[in-house]
Amino acid sequence: MSTTSPPAPAPTGSETRRERMTAFVAAVTTLCEAPGARADLRSGLGRPVDQCGRMHRYLAWRVPQGQYDERAYYAVAALIAARPRAVRDADGEQASADPAEGTAPTTVSPTHDREQPDTSSTAAWHTRPNLGDSLALAVRNAKMKEDSAETRLRLLTRQSTTSVHPRLPALIRHLQTSGITVDWAVLLDDLSAWDLYRDRIATRWLQSFYRTLHSPRATAPADEENVSN
Repeated sequence: MSTTSPPAPAPTGSETRRERMTAFVAAVTTLCEAPGARADLRSGLGRPVDQCGRMHRYLAWRVPQGQYDERAYYAVAALIAARPRAVRDADGEQASADPAEGTAPTTVSPTHDREQPDTSSTAAWHTRPNLGDSLALAVRNAKMKEDSAETRLRLLTRQSTTSVHPRLPALIRHLQTSGITVDWAVLLDDLSAWDLYRDRIATRWLQSFYRTLHSPRATAPADEENVSN
């Protein structure tokens, strides 16, 4: 009787695409260790691709060619490059502690009263924190008022691709300076699909916001430290 294990299932199109996005985030994070590259990538913050001339040398061959979601890759690269120094240092320390590149952020606790699954599978992808989760954690950490966070989130969900990108840099910076981790790969996935599935993504962001806001298990790092002390 053979004891050979059955072959692993082939990755789906979504898994392959998301693996590529995770690898892209890891590559950009590494690029940003060089001040010159970081400045060049940051120059495209909030801008359309045709105004990002300094970014092409780093991204043109890393971004899928002929894709409608090209702007999402450029936008997320610029957001990563614009991280405050304290956040970059913390990310560097985390990377040193965990050499596996491209893993999901570990500083946000499981949300929505669900067990933490294997984040590598397609089914588990949407259990990773999205922008709605991050805004809810900012409220729970008293870094944003609930009505302000809700208003900003609802405003974002009504924007076109052209309008949503310029609104992200200030919001993301506020979250990061408040100690809230952003899952860049998930944000990239959402922005890349914005034109086709905005209503679906908006629904997920809003549902995640309210679930995380009212879930007793959705605890941000600062809350965990207070409990442990």
